[in-house]
Amino acid sequence: MSDLLLTSIGGLIAASVGLVGNFVTAHFSKKSRRDLYIHAALERRLIVHQEAFKISLELPGLAHEADESKKNNALSKHYKWWNEHCLFLSHSSRWEFYKVLSLTSNYKMLISMAKNDSNNETRQINAWNSIMNLPRLIEIGVNDPLISSEKNKVEFDENGRIRVN
Repeated sequence: MSDLLLTSIGGLIAASVGLVGNFVTAHFSKKSRRDLYIHAALERRLIVHQEAFKISLELPGLAHEADESKKNNALSKHYKWWNEHCLFLSHSSRWEFYKVLSLTSNYKMLISMAKNDSNNETRQINAWNSIMNLPRLIEIGVNDPLISSEKNKVEFDENGRIRVN
């Protein structure tokens, strides 16, 4: 009888170890998936911010570009890039980038308007400052939290999937 009891206890211990092992494996697998997702998103975000930074350095020259066709072609390419990559930019970088594209497009008109009106001169100066400050804003934005919202809290559920509260 003691052999049967020992065998039963051994079986229970083996089953318990197996269950604990499966739990630990499942837990680390979920954590690993989450970590892989975060790593991939951070890597992509860094690449997109670097591309945005490069584009932002071209914009002051485009604002003064004499060849309107060349300017419009470049801006069209940059708007297309923004449409394809904006969700990887930080919130502040995303909208400032779009605003500066528009300011760059209209900058010569702002200069013309500023010649006759001091309010428009202020708008033109503010526009130029926005164009010139975009690279620094993008540089700062790359350090913003990956996923954030003032209203929503983003978490990962027990299966490693994103959950927004």
